[in-house]
Amino acid sequence: MGIRWNHVGAIEFEGTFYQGFNNQPSFDGVPVGFTPSGVAIDVQIYYPKMTMAGLSFAIPTRLLTVKGEAAQFNSSDSRADEYALYVMQLERQAGEWFFVGGYAGEAITKRGTRAATFAPDRGLSQTFLGRAGYTIDTYRSVAVETAIRQNGDGAWVNAEFTQTIGQHFRLTWNVGLIRGEPGDFLGQYRKNSHAVMVVRYSF
Repeated sequence: MGIRWNHVGAIEFEGTFYQGFNNQPSFDGVPVGFTPSGVAIDVQIYYPKMTMAGLSFAIPTRLLTVKGEAAQFNSSDSRADEYALYVMQLERQAGEWFFVGGYAGEAITKRGTRAATFAPDRGLSQTFLGRAGYTIDTYRSVAVETAIRQNGDGAWVNAEFTQTIGQHFRLTWNVGLIRGEPGDFLGQYRKNSHAVMVVRYSF
């Protein structure tokens, strides 16, 4: 079950509560015997039960907008971690420019007995985040976004140029660069740098 409550006024804020299962898988290794090459381990996938309570806010000022989100994740499953995630960011619109800069953090409040998991939201914590965009004219725009780990072990930069042609065609050129250490969440994708062109036709 889950519930979300939102209030819009001079300051916008929101509260969220969820109780159920984590949608990200965790992994458990169980030894099942011996083979000539070593111990055989059966890897089991499970989705731990969890309770999440979160809060977010947005405070507009004359120069910029201050935004923040935070959530605490608890679990009745002793194998799973209990932790808090938070994001703080500053946002500014100046003419045709758009700027966003922030930081995503994590605080582990209780270590699970088996913490092997795949969690992109946690993988992007302890990271500085940024995005800048510029609308050239009605038909063209550019944007750059980045994520850099606070320890420097991983970095991702993505640049995009969009061109609209007539009433139906939209072309997007996208270049992504990923670098980092093999043990870092971003660094493990260091061989996935890419360049893409997308052609979209709208009826």
